[in-house]
Amino acid sequence: GDYYDGKDISTISDEEIRKINAFDWEKEFSEVFKGGTSTEASAKAGFDAVIGNPPYVNVENILQTERVYLLNKYKYLHGRFDLFVAFIEKALTITKEREYLSFIVPYPFLYEKYGNSIRKYIVENFTILQIIDLSNVKIFLNANVKNTIFVIRKQKNISDTIKILVGEKEKIKPLTYSISQKTISEHSNFAYRLELNSTTYPIIAKMEKQQYRIGDFYYVNWGCRTGNIKKYVHKEKMNNKYEKPMVNGKNVQRYQITFTNDYLDYIVEELYNPMFPELFEHSKIFVPDISGKNGIRAMWDNSGLYAEHTLSILIHKNHLNGVKRNG
Repeated sequence: GDYYDGKDISTISDEEIRKINAFDWEKEFSEVFKGGTSTEASAKAGFDAVIGNPPYVNVENILQTERVYLLNKYKYLHGRFDLFVAFIEKALTITKEREYLSFIVPYPFLYEKYGNSIRKYIVENFTILQIIDLSNVKIFLNANVKNTIFVIRKQKNISDTIKILVGEKEKIKPLTYSISQKTISEHSNFAYRLELNSTTYPIIAKMEKQQYRIGDFYYVNWGCRTGNIKKYVHKEKMNNKYEKPMVNGKNVQRYQITFTNDYLDYIVEELYNPMFPELFEHSKIFVPDISGKNGIRAMWDNSGLYAEHTLSILIHKNHLNGVKRNG
C-alpha cells in the first residue's frame, strides 16, 4: 500500500504496477486526503473510521527482502514481529485526527514483546476507548488463534478509562470492568494487562516494587528461530552431525514434556536466529509463550532438548558464565 510513497507513480510502468499490486491511497481516495497525504499529520486528511482484520503473518514466513523493506519502512516493527503490526501503524496514519480505528488482532498482541513499541506509541499518543477480550471465543473456524478487538480514537488524553468487554461464545457481555490507560505506561513493556483493574493493580505494583524477579537469577529468552521450518525441522532421524532433538510450545504441559520426534538441523550459519548451544544443552526450564488462562505450563529439562521460538527458556546464569550469547 505504501510502496510508492515519495515516488511519481506516473513514471512507473504498468507491468511493474501489476506485479507489485500497487495501491496509491492519495490517488484512489483523493477526496479523503485533499487536506494532506496519509503520511502527514494533517487534521483534515484521512478516514473518519478505519476498521479491519489485518493479515497475521509471522516474520519467519516473510521473505527476507520483504522483512528488510518492512523494518526500514515501519518504525514500530522490531524483534519477532508480525505483519499485522505494520498494518496498525499504517492504519493510524490514514485515520483522520480525532476519529476512530478498530482492528481485530491476535490476543497475544496485548502483551508480547513484538508489540512493545507500537503499544507504547498508542498509549502515549492516542486514547484507547475499548478492548474486547475474545480469547474464549473461536472467531475464525480455520485458524488456531485467539483474538481481541481494540477501538482507538486518534486523539490524546480524552479519557483515562479503557472499557473492557468479554466475549462468550456467541455474545459479548455488557461492560464488565475498566482499566486505566495511565497504568499501562507504568509497565516496562507497555503490556495491556486486562486483569489489572483498580483492585488488582495496587497489589501487583506492590509486589513488583518489593520482590526479586526471575531475571535476577535466570537468563530468559526464546528458543531457536529457523527462518524456514520446512527446511530445517524434520520428523525422521537423519543421524547427521547437525541434528538435535527439538520441542515446541505444544509439547510442554504442566510438569510434562511430550517429545514428538521432531529434529532440528542446527546449522548456526544458516538459521535466522539460532541463539547459542549452551542455552539448550544445560538444565533449564521450558515455558510456552502462550499458556492461556489455565495457568503457567512449565517443565524442567536436563536431556539436552533444543527448543523452537514458541518456547521461552529459563537457564540459571551460573551456566552461562563466559558464554558468548547470540540472541
